[in-house]
This record gives sequence, C-alpha cells and structure tokens, in this order.
Amino acid sequence: MCKLCNGRRVIHEESSVGVMFVPCPNCTPISREEAELRNQKLRARLDQAFAEMGMEDVS
Repeated sequence: MCKLCNGRRVIHEESSVGVMFVPCPNCTPISREEAELRNQKLRARLDQAFAEMGMEDVS
C-alpha cells in the first residue's frame, strides 16, 4: 500500500481556491475492472441500507 495516499489513489492538494483531489503520483491509475467491482460493492451496501430503512431505491 502506498504510504502517501494509503491506497486511495488520490491525494489532497491545497490551492488558493481550496482543497483539490489529485491522482497520487506514486500509484497507477485504477483499472476499469477494479472500478466496476468497487461500484458493485457500494451499490450492494446502498441497497442493503435502503432495505433496512424501508426506503425505495432512488436511482
């Protein structure tokens, strides 16, 4: 795991207008497969939370 970004692949860069998220210079870009897997996991967690709260899916 990268010690600069802690595996997040982005770092915070302060500028005159605020804080910006920029790609980590030490890490490789995220692959499409890895991004899709992360999105599927997030979608499953959201679906579970909606079900627990008795809410309909808003997407």
